[in-house]
Order: sequence, then structure tokens, then C-alpha cells
Amino acid sequence: MLAVDEHHRPQMVLTGQYSSGKSTLIEALTDGKYQVPRGSAVTTDRVEVFNWDGMVDLVDTPGVQAGRPEHDERAEEALRSADLVLFTVTVDLFDDRLVEHLRHVTEDLRKAPQLLVVLTKCRSLRAAEGVREAEVREAGSGLPKEPAISQSPSSHATDQPAAVSPSTTSA
Repeated sequence: MLAVDEHHRPQMVLTGQYSSGKSTLIEALTDGKYQVPRGSAVTTDRVEVFNWDGMVDLVDTPGVQAGRPEHDERAEEALRSADLVLFTVTVDLFDDRLVEHLRHVTEDLRKAPQLLVVLTKCRSLRAAEGVREAEVREAGSGLPKEPAISQSPSSHATDQPAAVSPSTTSA
């Protein structure tokens, strides 16, 4: 069963560490309609909702694990009502703290069926074929569903994000 609160439009909540590309992804998805503040430091300090073509609310959250407990609390509150979670991860991939956050979102908040992991900043670091997918599988080991991994063929050479989602069937 999906863990969802009812609201007017579906909510796509973006979560991840600070500077992981959440705000940039919102700009990309909305073709630049919204100029969301961004930078290498902590820039998003509150939850903001952006109407995506009248069909979906994109919910930008403060970065988690930035040493600001109020940011973690605001992000958590938004995640609880999410219909879909976009879990942003930079191409540098998972550290132990981010794996802990992924497990919290999938297990404690029961969002595994609604989770899509998006690898961002793919242009900044190249990786050998299969390395990123193996890292995501390792980070997701022990989750209720094994991650299914899909990466855009051009994501190695461009800023296009790669997407990873929990699998609904075993491979």
C-alpha cells in the first residue's frame, strides 16, 4: 500500500543533501519557469511548492544532513505527504549518512514504492560502465525492493540526470 496523504494535486517531493541538485532539477523540469535560488552552500531553507503545468506540485525541500535540524524536520514533513519522492544524489554517490537517509525514507516513511533516485551532476565526474548502478544497488541492499536502475545513455557526458527506481518485480 502506498503511504500518501490526500491533496489537490499530486505532490512530487524532492529530497537529498544540500547542493545535490534539487532546485536545479525543478528549474529543468519547468523549463526555467521558476528561478529557484541555488549555489554550493545551503540555499533552500524552507519548503517551496511549484505548480508544474497545473498537473503536479513540485515540492523543493531544504537539504538534509546539513547540520541544521530544522531543515531536516521541514524536509521530513514534506516527505510524509509525498505521492512521489525524487531522491537526488550527486554523481559522487552515497556516503553512510545519505544511505541512512535513503533507508529512513524507504523504511520508516514507507516511501519505497514511490521513490525514484535521480543521479545529478553527471557531467562533473565520469564513471566506468556499471559503477554508478553498482553503487546504487549497494546503497539499497536490504531495502524491501531491489532498485531497478535506468541511466540516460547521454548522462555520462551531459547534465541529464540518471534515474533509478525501486523495482516492482525481481530481475
